[in-house]
Amino acid sequence: MGEPTNDAVVTVDELASGADLLGATVLCDSVAETQQLGELLGELLVAGDVVLLHGPLGAGKTTLTGGLARGMGVTGRVTSPTFTIARVHKPKPTANGDHNRPALIHVDAYRLQETGEDPMDVLESLDLDWQLPDSVVVAEWGDGMMEQLSPEYYYVDIDRERAVKDNPESEARYIRVEKRRATESDIPRD
Repeated sequence: MGEPTNDAVVTVDELASGADLLGATVLCDSVAETQQLGELLGELLVAGDVVLLHGPLGAGKTTLTGGLARGMGVTGRVTSPTFTIARVHKPKPTANGDHNRPALIHVDAYRLQETGEDPMDVLESLDLDWQLPDSVVVAEWGDGMMEQLSPEYYYVDIDRERAVKDNPESEARYIRVEKRRATESDIPRD
């Protein structure tokens, strides 16, 4: 499989051995590695974090979120929130009874845009801004909308196209994780 020439590519094993996740492009050769990457990212997340997942249909956004859920230690099977718009996964109690870990709110922002209503009104109706101090919001298809929830957010780009060009049978994907700051243009105007 050809690696991009303008970007250093690391493996999930290198991340597990201490390589920096933020700003890295990670080659995940399988669904299991995609989940493992999600788990590593999930271990970093704290209440108030927003994660925007970017990638085409079938790229692995929900698969990555399943790993995030494991890394965060939340309950419930992660499935696509397509028809429910948002799913809440509560934190599992720890052995010492600690309940202070954040919940995971998994959102399908594409459906918010499809309602025909102002997406910001629909977003507001979910009370995500109210729940964010105790939760991590992970949004599929959230570009241009979810950035208003937090001045900083994680942007995760999932690219299957590069890997499939070399091998159409491949399950591989390139995943880049960045921490971004919301800009003035990210916040909609009334």
